[in-house]
Amino acid sequence: MPAIFKTPEQLQELEPVQPWEKDRGQKEFTAKEDVPIVIDYFPDTKLPGLILADLFPQKWPNTRLTNVNAEMTEWNCKFPRRAPFQRWLRYVIEKRFGACSNEHNLNFVEMWFARYGKGDYTKVHNHIKALYSFVFFVNAPEGSSPLVLTSSKTEIEAEAGKLVLFPGCIYHHVPENNCENRVVLAGNIISVLTNSFEYREQ
Repeated sequence: MPAIFKTPEQLQELEPVQPWEKDRGQKEFTAKEDVPIVIDYFPDTKLPGLILADLFPQKWPNTRLTNVNAEMTEWNCKFPRRAPFQRWLRYVIEKRFGACSNEHNLNFVEMWFARYGKGDYTKVHNHIKALYSFVFFVNAPEGSSPLVLTSSKTEIEAEAGKLVLFPGCIYHHVPENNCENRVVLAGNIISVLTNSFEYREQ
């Protein structure tokens, strides 16, 4: 059986990810991102420093147990500045994509911190169950690795106060970090029917 994409024109626009069903002579391809990626900055430049202070009481039970090969908190951690940050994030989403209807609600189901030292990294992955995923750079010393959108190889520079919002299906990773104390706040957001279900049991 011939490959799924046959013509040179198609192959030129697509990028192989991994072999797929080799016994049938097929391969899997992924198109380069053609979806909106939102980059914004929190209007109060003091917020990253305040959130950084929120790290002191945090515990790091998921350290090097997930795709994040760095220190990582629990999946849905609480911290004093979460409420104002979440309100702003909702505003950014609604400004760009419109408000949810009365029957739906944006559910901020997961929000975690990751702290990278020198040599730490994050493997290629996505958050397929999420409508939106985000990365907010809390601390970005010189040598901080970028966030990379894997398929298009787009590198997004780490800057304290920068938000990167993208569809959960987008593959992304963080290459080997070259400094200490690169800190991000990351999370997943779903749209649910009001009072319908939870994304992850707490």
